[in-house]
Amino acid sequence: MNKKGFTLVELLAVVAIMGILAGIAVVGVGRYLKSSKQQAYDTIVKSAHTATTNYILNKGIQIPSSGWTIEFEELVSEKFLEDPIDPNKKDESCGGTVTVVKNNTEGAIDSYKYTVSIDCPSGHKETVDFNE
Repeated sequence: MNKKGFTLVELLAVVAIMGILAGIAVVGVGRYLKSSKQQAYDTIVKSAHTATTNYILNKGIQIPSSGWTIEFEELVSEKFLEDPIDPNKKDESCGGTVTVVKNNTEGAIDSYKYTVSIDCPSGHKETVDFNE
C-alpha cells in the first residue's frame, strides 16, 4: 500500500505545538504593549516638564513663593508641547497640569520642584515630581 500524507495523530501533534507557541506569543505581545503604553505616558510627563521649563524661560516668568501652575492646554496652544495623545484612546488627548514651587533655602541658588499631573480619558492618572 502506498502511503501519502500525514496521519491524524501527526496533524494533531502539529496543531497542538502551534497552539502552545501562539499562546506564548500572545502573552509576550500583551506584556510588550502594556510596557510601551507606560513608556508613552512617561514621555508625556517628561515632555510636559521640559515644555514648562522652556515656557518659563522664554516668557521670563518669575515663580512666586506660593508656586505657579500651568495647564497642558496652554502649553499646547503656545506651541511648547505637542498635543499629548492618550496611548489607550488614540483620538483623545490627555489633560494635566504642571506646578512649579521654589525649593530652596535663604541665600541658596534657586532650585525648583516640578509636579506634573496627567489625567487621560482612558482613566490613566499619574503624578510625578522633578527636582532641579
